[in-house]
Amino acid sequence: MCLSYSDHNFIGGCFSGHIFTWDAASNASSPKATEAHNGAVMALCKQANDAGFITGGNDGKIIFWDPNIDKKMLEFDLNICSIKNMNSTKIRAIAEDSSKDVVIGTRGGELIELRTDKGDNGFSLLVRGHYHKKVTGIANIPNKGEFITCGQDRLLIIYEIGTRRFKESIQMMYSMTCIDVTSDGK
Repeated sequence: MCLSYSDHNFIGGCFSGHIFTWDAASNASSPKATEAHNGAVMALCKQANDAGFITGGNDGKIIFWDPNIDKKMLEFDLNICSIKNMNSTKIRAIAEDSSKDVVIGTRGGELIELRTDKGDNGFSLLVRGHYHKKVTGIANIPNKGEFITCGQDRLLIIYEIGTRRFKESIQMMYSMTCIDVTSDGK
C-alpha cells in the first residue's frame, strides 16, 4: 500500500494493517512484521533527522513510530477530532513539514493539518474539495467574495475567493449537475 526506507531498511505498509521491515544489509528473506493499524496502512512518512516514521491508515489513526518501528511514540485519531462533517477519515497521504507539523490527505478530499504540540485538539482543516466522481457546477456568489460548487458527491461547497479557502459544505440528498446564484446572492 505504501513504501519508505531508512539507511539499509525498506519499510512497507500492508492491507492487513501491518508494517513490514526488510533489512537489506542482512539479506534476510523474511521481514519483521509490526501490528500497526486496524485496516490497511495507506500512508507512510519518514521523519526528518531519522527521528522515526509516521503512518496513517484506513482506521483514521496517525501513529508516530521510533526509528526501528518497535514502539509507538504518539497516536492521534481523526475519528474523534473536532473537524465537523468530514467526508472520510480514511488517510491516503501523510507528510511532515519543517516545523514538525503533519499534513494529512484523506479519502474524502480533505487536507488536514495536525499540530502535534496541541494533542487531539491540534487538527485543523486546510482544504476540502469534492471527492467522488466529478465537479459538475460552479457559480459566483455576488457581493460576498465567495463561490459555490456542486458535484456528483452530493456536496455543495462554499469557498472564500480572497483567502482561497474552504468556508462551508452542505450534504444534499441527491447529486447535482449544475448550480447558479441569483444576482442578489440568494
